[in-house]
Amino acid sequence: MAKVRTVFVIGSGKCGSTLLDLLLDGHSQMFGVGEINGVRADSTCTCGKKAQECRIWQNAYPDGGWQKRWEVFRTKFDFLLDRGPFRLVATREPLDEAAFTAATLHAYRTVLAASGKSILIDSTGLPDRADLIAGLDLSVEDEAV
Repeated sequence: MAKVRTVFVIGSGKCGSTLLDLLLDGHSQMFGVGEINGVRADSTCTCGKKAQECRIWQNAYPDGGWQKRWEVFRTKFDFLLDRGPFRLVATREPLDEAAFTAATLHAYRTVLAASGKSILIDSTGLPDRADLIAGLDLSVEDEAV
C-alpha cells in the first residue's frame, strides 16, 4: 500500500500560509491544493478554468460532492482530552468519519494522480481538520484513478 503523503499548513488568517503553500508547490514533487475544503465546482483553478472543468479537479468530488462542506471541529474540552467526536461546523452534528475519510482520500488521490506529483500540500489551516486527517490511515491501494 502506498501512503498519501500529505503536508498540512496550519495557521490563522493572514499568517502567510497561502504563500507557504505556493512556495512548496514550486517543488517538483509537491502539489499545493490550497484550502481544499473550500473548493467548489465554480471555483477558479490557477490554470484559469473552473474546477469542474480543470483536468486536476474535475474528478475530485464525484456524486455531488462539490456541495458537501467538510469543515470539522471538536469542542475545546474534547480537543484537550483528545477524545470525543469530530463535528460538522454547519450542523454541529457528529461527523460521519467513514464518509469523510472516503471523500478526503478520493480527492487527495485524484488530485495527486492528475498532477503527477507525490506529495499533497493541504493549507486548509484548520487544526481540527488536520488532527482528524493525521489520525487516519492514509494508505491506499496502488491503483489508477
